[in-house]
Amino acid sequence: MLPSGDGKEILDPATKRALYFADELSKIERKRIDLQPTLARVQTAVRNGEDLRRHWITVADVVGQEMMMRSFGLSPADIQTQASLEQTLLADQALLESMRGRVGMSHPSMIAQQEKVRLAREYLQRNQERAAESISRLQNEQLGPLLVEMVRQQLREAVEQEQSLRVQFQAAQADASRRTGQIARLTMLQREVKRLYDLSDALVSQIASLDLRQDGHDVRAKVTAPPVANHRPVSPRLAFVALVAIVSGLGIGFAAVYVLDVLDDRFRDIDDMQQQLGVPVLSLIRRLDVPETSGLEAIQLHVAPASTESEAFRTLRTALALADRELNRIVVTSAEPGDGKTTIIANLATCYAQSNKKTLLIDADLRRPGLTNLMQMRQQEGLSTVLRSNAHVADLCVALIQPTGIERLDVLPSGPRPANPAELLAGPRFLELIDWASTVYDQILIDSPPTLATSDSAVIGRLVDGTILVVQPEKNHRRAVIRAVEGLLSLRIPLLGLVVNHAKGEERGGYYGYGYGYGYEYNGGYGNDEDDYADDVESEVTTATPRDAHFHDTDPDEGGRPGRIVPRRAA
Repeated sequence: MLPSGDGKEILDPATKRALYFADELSKIERKRIDLQPTLARVQTAVRNGEDLRRHWITVADVVGQEMMMRSFGLSPADIQTQASLEQTLLADQALLESMRGRVGMSHPSMIAQQEKVRLAREYLQRNQERAAESISRLQNEQLGPLLVEMVRQQLREAVEQEQSLRVQFQAAQADASRRTGQIARLTMLQREVKRLYDLSDALVSQIASLDLRQDGHDVRAKVTAPPVANHRPVSPRLAFVALVAIVSGLGIGFAAVYVLDVLDDRFRDIDDMQQQLGVPVLSLIRRLDVPETSGLEAIQLHVAPASTESEAFRTLRTALALADRELNRIVVTSAEPGDGKTTIIANLATCYAQSNKKTLLIDADLRRPGLTNLMQMRQQEGLSTVLRSNAHVADLCVALIQPTGIERLDVLPSGPRPANPAELLAGPRFLELIDWASTVYDQILIDSPPTLATSDSAVIGRLVDGTILVVQPEKNHRRAVIRAVEGLLSLRIPLLGLVVNHAKGEERGGYYGYGYGYGYEYNGGYGNDEDDYADDVESEVTTATPRDAHFHDTDPDEGGRPGRIVPRRAA
């Protein structure tokens, strides 16, 4: 509703449109309701064989006179013409009667009028005969389907029109509802404007009624200074705003850097790692592309022994050789799966073999034997066979140790996967195997499972001369590496140092060190998926620069914890 000037409310166009469609919808609904019983009565009369002519009036009222006449071959024009002729005939007959008293029967006008009346009567008679003949031809067999079809046609048109009107009515109703809310807000605004006008009038009236001289003193005013425009803006003060913006930006930036630094639980650099862990870094291995092959083609020192990529592993071998004690039995492990220990131990073993040392590689990762997969010996007997058998250890080792194709380098694969790898490694046969191998080989390297994933590394570490821990600074969290180091040291396992895999390249002494490694992919825990039997090739080739090799002495009072780091120059 919209308020009018005289206080009355008028309908807006949307509401009028909705009301119009509502009226039209009501009319067509009534028409449909009338057509449905009419159709039922006509159909019943047709089935019962009744005379259908008595239903003409009912059908004509519902269907319409015009449609009925067209159905019987009579157009509205014919009916109108006949009615007009009947009126003309009555007028001509009245004129003919009046002429008989004034002129004779032989008068030309009398003869013409009589002929006109005769022709009109004949035309009307022929029309009546034609209509009667058309109606008489309609029997019940013809009239029934005709009436039923006429009513059905009207009913279909009514239903279609009702559906169309209903859609239009719903749309108009929704539009009217939306506009009603807008009109209500407009009405409130108009009332608020009127209130403000009234308040303004009241204030103007109050101001006009004030008498500034009511206290008996005249109010005098004078110009004390000419008005001058201030060229410096009062607000905003640009210098202050700029200072606040700079301070806020720096504060937010420092806060963001601090939060990111706190949330980042990884080692920032090598010095940070050594300071946090108290363990020396033996070699740096840089990230390179993962090799697409296995076997000897995946060992960098075998494929390109003279390349700079091989220097990282020679640096590691030299650092171990400069120790103050013999390190003939070394185990290589990592903090977590996927750190690249398998490729590092394979290249280190190749490096020992190339230095004329008879070297044995033992794959002690009985859960996920990556070294066995790397050497393409997955389906062969190996370490698990030796540990589970009752035969002599030396005889079994001689039979199961396989040559790698590299001179002076042999490998003992992991063998079939056992159900109790930790118990087998803790048994006396594994120690007997290591003792026998020490009498045959110059260097023994053992590939062990990750420290945090299993306890196998702790079992093996107590039987060897030292342990090397492989770390990926960009992957391993600080807490995980610290836990791994503390776990090894708490068990009095001699930790020789760290090998940093995927380290960012840094130049020292004119050399770049490279190397590569394989990693693990795990689902549901270490060694739980038979399909993931071998380490996935994941760790890329990396380098280590020739640098000072660091070793530490073991302090007996510290329970195997590294003591002072003793630097020695790598030759």
